[in-house]
Amino acid sequence: MKCSLCGGENPKTFLVKRGIPILRCTACGLMFVDAPREIKEIANLYAEDYFSNYNRLGYGYENYMGHRHLYFDLFTRRIEELEKHRKGGRLLDVGCATGVFMDVARFRGWEVHGVDVSPFASGVARNYYNLDVFTGVLEESGFPAGWFDVVFMHDVIEHVPDPPSLLTEARRVLTDDGLLVINTPNAAGLLARTLGKRWFHYKPQEHLFYFTPATLTAMLDKAGFRTIRTDATGRVINMEYLIGRLSSDAPALAKILGFLFRGRPFSKSTFTFWTGEFQAFAEKKNGSEERAHRDNAPKPPGGRQSP
Repeated sequence: MKCSLCGGENPKTFLVKRGIPILRCTACGLMFVDAPREIKEIANLYAEDYFSNYNRLGYGYENYMGHRHLYFDLFTRRIEELEKHRKGGRLLDVGCATGVFMDVARFRGWEVHGVDVSPFASGVARNYYNLDVFTGVLEESGFPAGWFDVVFMHDVIEHVPDPPSLLTEARRVLTDDGLLVINTPNAAGLLARTLGKRWFHYKPQEHLFYFTPATLTAMLDKAGFRTIRTDATGRVINMEYLIGRLSSDAPALAKILGFLFRGRPFSKSTFTFWTGEFQAFAEKKNGSEERAHRDNAPKPPGGRQSP
């Protein structure tokens, strides 16, 4: 399987989880699942039980709708961080799910639009929140070029079968000074290295790619973006949420925590937990930067510069 970042054709198996190999490119370090997926197959994954399965499936969410207050707090923090770079305008949420982030951004004065592959989640966003959401992938949405001031992708890029294509389309729909914000698990982070195979973000049924700040920055660069900042990010959770998330990959620990905390008055108190993710802010490169990048690119054998 060829690497989506560098084109390397000699990946090695990094680990196997739930019978699915996760490969690591020996040339650039990008990690990806050894199981090509079709868009239709991926869309079918994100049915209603993906968002509320109480950990029966080993992927998806325990109760996404029931944890809306946690996501509301989380996305309030995310929009505050985003507004350090852009104060307002037209925003596209790619992988918007039920529209919680869009609802937060709209309340703060943004014009919001969304895209999500899940008919169930996008239907909730339209019918419950009255949001403008396209059901499908960004490449099929038909948004005009240069239309958005910000494209926001929270826990999305690791799910798609072709990240470079997604980034190329995100660049097309952004204004010349547009901002791209991506949040994704950090495969080089402390939790990933400490927990190994038990790291809860190793979910190869849904997570098809595993990035580090270095590999994501390199992919953004190839897609025409200049990364201006990367930061470690966490989640706003409570003990009930944490116990649920641990139940698949660390059931013994989840059982102990459940005995100690479940049902206690403070089990619903929220706190920030560093789940091993990172956030990247990137700007669209201008024409001169793009030309300089092409001029400095390695020349193919024979010395001819690629067109």
